[in-house]
Amino acid sequence: MSKVDLKKMSLNEKRDLLKALVVDMKALTEVDSVLEEKKNWIAGAIKKPGALKATAKAAGEVNAKGNIKKDWLKSKAKGNSKTAKRARLAITLKKLRKEDAVLFELLKDSLNG
Repeated sequence: MSKVDLKKMSLNEKRDLLKALVVDMKALTEVDSVLEEKKNWIAGAIKKPGALKATAKAAGEVNAKGNIKKDWLKSKAKGNSKTAKRARLAITLKKLRKEDAVLFELLKDSLNG
């Protein structure tokens, strides 16, 4: 977005600009509601927080930083056990975090011009 000199604009141009800003604000509100729905979905999907990490810790698959090792997570994601379901959810949540970061950067860039 480029800078706009309001003093040089006609009244109709100012109205058009205001309408465009209102549309942008509505779009941002919709994005906020979608992100809020994602947060609610995540909160409802995790029934036992820390269970996967406890399983990984018992197996000795937690690194020095306290994170679950990727190889172990990928290997446990196969099958239909509770651990497999939790591992797949952990992998999905990691992808969502990256997508949200990209979306946030796009929104920030569009607002800052």
